[in-house]
Amino acid sequence: MAWVKPGKDGTPPRDRKGRFKVSRALLTADGTVPACSPGKAPHGVADVDWRWVASAASRQWQTVAGKMGSTAWSTCVTLAVIGVLEIDVTVDVLRVGAPIKVWLTQPWVTALSLQTDGQSATREKLRQRADNLSLQIDSIDSGLAAALKTSRAYKKALPILVAAAQDLLDGATHDGPRAFSQTHFGNTKTHDDAPEVLTDAGVSPESLAALGLNRSPYLGLGGAITVAAAEGEATDLRHYAGPVRYRIVPAADFAAELTPHDQSLTLAIVENLQAAEAVCDAHGASLAVAWCAGQPADNPLDIMIGLASGANRVLICPDADWGGVRIAARIIERLPAGTRYEVLDPGTAPHQTRKPFSRPAREGLEQIATSHSHPEIRKIARAVVERGYPVEQEASARSVLAAALSER
Repeated sequence: MAWVKPGKDGTPPRDRKGRFKVSRALLTADGTVPACSPGKAPHGVADVDWRWVASAASRQWQTVAGKMGSTAWSTCVTLAVIGVLEIDVTVDVLRVGAPIKVWLTQPWVTALSLQTDGQSATREKLRQRADNLSLQIDSIDSGLAAALKTSRAYKKALPILVAAAQDLLDGATHDGPRAFSQTHFGNTKTHDDAPEVLTDAGVSPESLAALGLNRSPYLGLGGAITVAAAEGEATDLRHYAGPVRYRIVPAADFAAELTPHDQSLTLAIVENLQAAEAVCDAHGASLAVAWCAGQPADNPLDIMIGLASGANRVLICPDADWGGVRIAARIIERLPAGTRYEVLDPGTAPHQTRKPFSRPAREGLEQIATSHSHPEIRKIARAVVERGYPVEQEASARSVLAAALSER
């Protein structure tokens, strides 16, 4: 314990009668403290509390208590014992009273300052590397190049983007997302969500395929569609609650065709699974439905395009976000010339407002809205970016599908 404003001899001050006169003190370690690293929370201290405490030289106790709640005192005492904190407390007749403030000890101020400097230097190097790779990768994948330019150095996505760009330039491929994570980050689970991160950043499906990061391609089919797989008998999907999900791999012997109903058969390609189920339930006898689980791989896309070539009308209903616009674009770019199609925007139906788009998503949408060759794609991209947030809700997708189907 160190006394606040001690006497000349380092002891607590006294009154005229020689009695101790102390109102505040600092609770400190006794000088023999166990080893502790800035990069790892000490035993008994939560990671989130450790990062928060280490981010400021001092904090008022009211702030500490508000952040940590009932564990504030025990956590700060633990950190004081190992020499990280000093706790400024009131004193009542030499008894510890209410805490006032906590302070980082000088050794820890120095240690954390050095760590911060090191992190800043590492981030700066990562930022410079991303800028260089952006220039090199632009001709291969402009979406990845744009994401490398705009992603901030402290965000999770940038190291993944940098690793992906370097692999594309080197021609490297991986046996799935976990292999990618193991190669670049030393652990299979650290960034096993790399496909989702890269897709959200605007990396093309072709790049994901080249990197070996495509997940198993799934396609749901329902309604007025007949399928045949692996030399099996043809199955009329009107007899099943759809969409029925199939895993379409390159070696699969799989065929699908529209089941004749009348001369005005419509194919609905839907991204939202619940909306696809609702449409199958309501119109499965006279409507063909294809559900694409996100950006379709080449094989399920080929099947959808084959179905579209025999339909009188194609309704494309993606989520109203950056991914949905790219899905619509990929489908439309493959449709046979003269196909009658319409892109439905779930955002035109009642929906809940969501968090605004990230900067890369907004810029990616703006690029599509201004430069894509298909006017329908430019139109949907412009509507989505002007709305400013994604619409991925089942009820909205159902609503726009119902309205479109009532017009046929």
